[in-house]
Amino acid sequence: MRTLYDRYCGERSIRDMLSHLGIMIRATRAAWLLGAFLVPGMVWSQATDLIISEYVEGSGNNKYIELYNGTAANINLSQYELRLYVNGSGTATVGTPAMTGTLAPGATIVYRNTSATIYGGATTVNSAVNFNGDDAIALYRTAAPVGFVDIVGNIGCDPGSAWTSGSHSTVDRSLVRKYPVCTGVTVDPATTCPFPTLESEWDVNGVDVITNLGSHYMDCSPVVNFTLATSSPGEAAGTVLVGLTFQGTVPAGTVTINIANGANCFYTTDYTTTPDGSSGNITLSFGANPGTITFPVALVNDVLNEADETITFTIASATGGTTLGTVLSHTMTIIDNDGPPTFSFATSNVTVLEDPTSTQTFTINISPPAVAAGTITITPTAGLGAQCGAAVAPWNNDYQIQGLGCPPTFNLAYAAGATSITFNVVVNGDNGAGGYHIENTEQVTFTITAVPGGTAIGAQNTGILNIADDDSPPTTLAPGDLVIVGLNTNNGACSGNITEDLVSFFCFKPITTGTKLIVTDNGYARCSATTWGNNEGTVELTRTGPTLPAGQVITFRIRGNAGPGNVVGIAPDGNWSCVSL
Repeated sequence: MRTLYDRYCGERSIRDMLSHLGIMIRATRAAWLLGAFLVPGMVWSQATDLIISEYVEGSGNNKYIELYNGTAANINLSQYELRLYVNGSGTATVGTPAMTGTLAPGATIVYRNTSATIYGGATTVNSAVNFNGDDAIALYRTAAPVGFVDIVGNIGCDPGSAWTSGSHSTVDRSLVRKYPVCTGVTVDPATTCPFPTLESEWDVNGVDVITNLGSHYMDCSPVVNFTLATSSPGEAAGTVLVGLTFQGTVPAGTVTINIANGANCFYTTDYTTTPDGSSGNITLSFGANPGTITFPVALVNDVLNEADETITFTIASATGGTTLGTVLSHTMTIIDNDGPPTFSFATSNVTVLEDPTSTQTFTINISPPAVAAGTITITPTAGLGAQCGAAVAPWNNDYQIQGLGCPPTFNLAYAAGATSITFNVVVNGDNGAGGYHIENTEQVTFTITAVPGGTAIGAQNTGILNIADDDSPPTTLAPGDLVIVGLNTNNGACSGNITEDLVSFFCFKPITTGTKLIVTDNGYARCSATTWGNNEGTVELTRTGPTLPAGQVITFRIRGNAGPGNVVGIAPDGNWSCVSL
């Protein structure tokens, strides 16, 4: 039997201590006597029903279940059953033979597997003691009040090979109920398959360790522990509940919990608590015999790539006569769910006409945001026909990096916390740069080629600029496509003055850049009736400006000589070149 001496003075049994003092005393009364002599004025309450006080899942068939009567009265065992739930089943196998006899206050009874051999004390065979680490076992009362008295594991779920928590496990272990536990688990845990009291209510020993089998010590003084010593929620878990478990006969009171943040973990930035814990502690109120209470921790799901963060909650004090147990701290590790900052082009392709000159912006997203400032490297690669250069002759310079020109690579800087960076590309229009230029669509690929350590290049690591040609081939004219609509001759030339004539016409087709017109006055006499021009000659006019739409009236001015310098366009513009033929 575990005693108050074990609690306050170490692991020597009460029998050893009393033998040393030359005192012989019954085990069932030892705890009371020691309490009376060693701790005057303190009252230990008593349990109200049986509990499962020890669970042995040993080698082979060495399996045992110990029950303990912590009440003040004899208990009729025929009103109870051991029930086995195998491999996650919700249907019980009731142990046989039926439980019989009477269990005295402070006494234990050990039930064993029929083939168990390692324990030499008194035992009773029960077929329910045939469990493995993934099987739940329960003590059930068949007389009023009917229901579960205690449960080991979780009924209706299979945890795999065992329920585990830290070093605690239900396979190849001996589990001894902690001395403050005075009430069994009377409600099956939630269906998500936890065994929430495995760590808070049980001491763990190795396989086939049966040192405590056949005796048990219970202290029903009110005591509080954290339900779990650790937890590891993901950053995106939202609000997480931290539980405290009360054992014994507990009066109403309060419990104060200190909060300590680990490195780079901050209240408000990473989490908050209810009640508010910004001061470094919280105080929780509880009623009489609360069983378990919880307080919420709201996690902040940020987008920063960072190390996992830890918060340590420590029970500092309790009021109302509740004492502090053995699991006085709970360490919560917040698991970061963000990868390294990753650089990706926001748009994979940008297509733009070469005219007019324009500026195209490329955006590179950073997700999650950059933790620290840095630079990335971009490498431009010109495709067939694309040429980098300033917007000057020759006309085939197609683009340049704004502010940088034509570097083989260039760097982009970003600040800590940045979510994007940009660079601009100037597309050089080629209208008016030597006439029309029929070209294929030109392509320039910008590739993210280097990023700082601790960051990554995303799948969309390229941004492509497509420069589409907007020049049309020269218009092919046929007889009847041109119609002269006006002619103004100035016969002052017949008197020897050099004056000018005007001719206006339109075309039934658009006149595109590069379209050629032939103008001649051959065979006509300027000073004769109904004729004009007195200097024989022919010139070729080439459209150098943008396309003129069909039906646009075009006016040329022709001076006294029909040479290239004397024929010019005056309406709607002067974008024509002229050569003599």
